[in-house]
Amino acid sequence: MLGDFPGRLSLRHRKEDPRTCSSIDTHSSVSDNPSRSRALSTASPPERDAPAGDVLRDPRVQRGHRALQPLPFRRHRHRQALHQPRRRRAGDARDGGLLRRGTAGGPRKHRRVPGPGPLRPKPGKLPEDLIVFRPVPRGIFLALLTASVGLRVFLATLPGYVSDVESYKRWALGAAIAGLPAAYEVTGVDYPPLFLYALYGAGRIQRWIEPESTPADLRDSALFTFLVKSPHLIFDLLLGGLLYWLVAVRGLWGTARTGVAWGRLVALLYLWNPAVLFGSGYWGQPDGIHSALAVAALAALAWDRAAASGALLSFAGLMKPLAAPLVPLLVLAAGARRGLRGLVLAGGGGLAAALLTLLPFLATGRIGPVLRKILLDVEAMPFTSVNAHNLWWLLGAWRDANAPILGPLTPRTIGLTLFLVSYAALLTRAARLLRSPRIDAGALCARLFLGAAAVVCSFFFLSTHMHENHMFLAIPLLLAVAGRSRHLAWLALGCSLAVFFNMALHDLELPYCMPSFLSMPVPVTNRHLDRPFTLLQLVGSYLNTLLVAAVSASTWLCAWRGKV
Repeated sequence: MLGDFPGRLSLRHRKEDPRTCSSIDTHSSVSDNPSRSRALSTASPPERDAPAGDVLRDPRVQRGHRALQPLPFRRHRHRQALHQPRRRRAGDARDGGLLRRGTAGGPRKHRRVPGPGPLRPKPGKLPEDLIVFRPVPRGIFLALLTASVGLRVFLATLPGYVSDVESYKRWALGAAIAGLPAAYEVTGVDYPPLFLYALYGAGRIQRWIEPESTPADLRDSALFTFLVKSPHLIFDLLLGGLLYWLVAVRGLWGTARTGVAWGRLVALLYLWNPAVLFGSGYWGQPDGIHSALAVAALAALAWDRAAASGALLSFAGLMKPLAAPLVPLLVLAAGARRGLRGLVLAGGGGLAAALLTLLPFLATGRIGPVLRKILLDVEAMPFTSVNAHNLWWLLGAWRDANAPILGPLTPRTIGLTLFLVSYAALLTRAARLLRSPRIDAGALCARLFLGAAAVVCSFFFLSTHMHENHMFLAIPLLLAVAGRSRHLAWLALGCSLAVFFNMALHDLELPYCMPSFLSMPVPVTNRHLDRPFTLLQLVGSYLNTLLVAAVSASTWLCAWRGKV
């Protein structure tokens, strides 16, 4: 066959070889041209029989000389395919440029676009410059999930942040003994009522196990510590499941990262997050509860469930007031997507949830103490920064937030003004982005999450009265969109580290367990604990404040630009 002939073949460019008088091609090689290879592979065999690999002899040449003869093609299309120059395809990069297809319906034209650039990813495939994460197989996911639950159970038995955990035990036992409506009058609860429902259940279980126990007896009880921390574990698992659903089912990470394997990854990124393990698992802070409710509220709004969204955000605010700054964003989004109907549904859902939560206190006529705690609880610790690594940590922590520092202006007024200005600018921009008729539910949800994360971060960095863990809500919000770009992934990582370091550096024991030079005291007093800071605490707190500032500014800019 022709494929066994050595040399080159052509019908156009020939020159005589003085040794063989044969027609030898000098134009192109068959192997260099895929279109010719396909044409020649389907060509008809020569008319004369010859052994495979033998050379056909031409009787017109002298004896002893051999000549290579081209095959006689039977159809004209073979000759056209043989001589037609190779047509470069769209996406074939040469000389630093890309060839693109012409308009449909006409001849295939190509034009050169200057400059190198990455190709558009095909569905299900990722270009190398965007790959940050990897999907998680089912076996690895189950193993890591089991290990996470086991670790959380162990952490739930540890004392954690002792003063807060002891308060939770006292509230739980008091509510179980005196009844839920009287808890605010008996135990001095300083949380909104939804958290009291969770503690009430823990107290009832403890009373059923040990009927004669008192708060003094249960101070060091590992079982009771586990019971008051168990709601945090349950809601953290629910939040991990919600993130799994958003990525695996709703495709919040984009079409290239949709499926159960990517959903497993985002769930593990939350459950194994150091800030979650330390703050919720070890310290026992209930941030996972209001975070799960707030994330669910934003997701419900993105898929046109305005009433459910209002109810969930109301529950989040009645769990912890840190969800309140998200109300204007939800109102704007509901009005932009559904108009007046959306506003009515969201408001009605929120009001119904609030009435349902406050119903036991309304029925017994004890709503007064509850409302005072909800509305005036912010003045419980009226300081510029309660160990929060924000703007006021740099300007002076643990100072009176209501004392004038710039004429009649107080730190509280300055911080609130800065936050409202940044929030108003963000809402103005978001109103234009959310009204786009071409935006789908996934992109809307991503923009809502990014905008909410910007609100949480800016509120933490600019406002007074902030504690170490008050930026926790930004972690699941950023993880929910982390797979959409490398920049968002870095933001999620930076936020997780910032929240973790803010809590770890102010732990009651951890900073003093470091090596000698890190735990060395410095001549700066910690006004919270009335003891000197360690070198690690002082230097680390200022460095972490810079990290918080960078994360807050970058998140705000991403939300402003609408880049998701």
